[in-house]
Amino acid sequence: MSSEMEYARDPWYRALNECTACLREQTAEDADRCLAFLGVLEEKLGQEGITTSIISISTTSTTAEDDNDDERWNRLPAKYPPNWRRFCHTVVESMDLEFARGQAVSEATDRVAEDYEYESHLRLTGPRLLTRIFTCQSEAFAMKATHRVRVKIGKDWTMADASYQSAIFRIRQALEVIDSAICWWYTRMDQQQQQQQQHHEDHHHHGGPNMNMNRTVTRNERDVLVHDASIVVVSLESLTDRHDALVAAGKREESRLLRKLQPQWESRDAVKRKMGADRWNNNDNAKHEYSSLRTEYEDELRVLRAALQSLETLDPRDALRKASGLQEELLTNSSSSGARPRSREEGECGTSEQIQQQQHHHHRYNNERPSPEWMGKRVTFDDYPDPIQFGWTFTGSWEAVEFFERTMSMSSAEQQTLVKLDWYFTTATVKTSLDHPVQGKTQLFAKD
Repeated sequence: MSSEMEYARDPWYRALNECTACLREQTAEDADRCLAFLGVLEEKLGQEGITTSIISISTTSTTAEDDNDDERWNRLPAKYPPNWRRFCHTVVESMDLEFARGQAVSEATDRVAEDYEYESHLRLTGPRLLTRIFTCQSEAFAMKATHRVRVKIGKDWTMADASYQSAIFRIRQALEVIDSAICWWYTRMDQQQQQQQQHHEDHHHHGGPNMNMNRTVTRNERDVLVHDASIVVVSLESLTDRHDALVAAGKREESRLLRKLQPQWESRDAVKRKMGADRWNNNDNAKHEYSSLRTEYEDELRVLRAALQSLETLDPRDALRKASGLQEELLTNSSSSGARPRSREEGECGTSEQIQQQQHHHHRYNNERPSPEWMGKRVTFDDYPDPIQFGWTFTGSWEAVEFFERTMSMSSAEQQTLVKLDWYFTTATVKTSLDHPVQGKTQLFAKD
């Protein structure tokens, strides 16, 4: 069975271990710095072409020209990761986390020497690194969510909900990487069995040693997958506990606010009945201190209930069952002689595109403009004005996409149809979707 200690000399593993000390020590104050550096590691892997899109391509390639899929899938990072301590020093010196992040992403690092002191099998491949980066990001976001509602002053349920949404998004990415890895392993195993059968038929009974060697390689690969799946399972178990704790804390807070508001509502209604509607609405000498306090509590209750409603839809138990099922599948089916390759369509979690669509659904009506970080990457307003100038209504945003909508007449009968517009403002790409009265649900992409 694979052990994390095997990779103690891997520079990428060390970088991960150093920047995630806050997760082991549960110091939420350091979560933002940890998340920033994890994002740096993800971007540095992306600079080497190690991304979830490459992983998906490798697991679905079937043509003869893709015989080197092993190298594409198991690729090791060719360069060293950025230095965690140097990153922290830049944060302290500049007092600007985004500046330090940009510096680390643009930092040139040396190539890993081929004659380094450790063997290549004691290093983590790109997909295995991404699995750990995504799970660590998920745990850090979940820790932030819990911290947002545990502080005595300044509880922020909206930010807690947003942090937990990010935690769910990241753990789903980790689960997708694991699912892709298992699909790839089943494909390899099936191809190996076919080759062994052909070799046995061509050379009668002279293929014994090679078959045993291949079985050993397959078992080792299986053990690695089981270990990585267990990392995702443990993270999902923790995420489930945090989800339940957040919902329980929200229910307690809701009860507290209702205990304060109920007497005020009753008192207000009693006074209103006594005064009558006309005097109540035209009372120039009204005392507003009680009204202001009640309004404050009502605003808190409204924000809390919106966050609770969102949190209750983000229950990670389905993802936990999926991850546990993948782990159990590996343990029970690895020795099956007739195991077939798993199809990616069998996964419950969905592809990156489906996950992105879920995020868009959650944020479409948050009524928040993108952060300055994202707006700094926007195409120019001179060339691409804000869609509201053309009659669209802004509804929300998520990272590099803004959401708009408007009603339009789509038939001769002047039937009004709601049209939704997704504006990808860094690439000048527009997606429109509507339920057409004749053609049904329709989507259209356009890029200048």
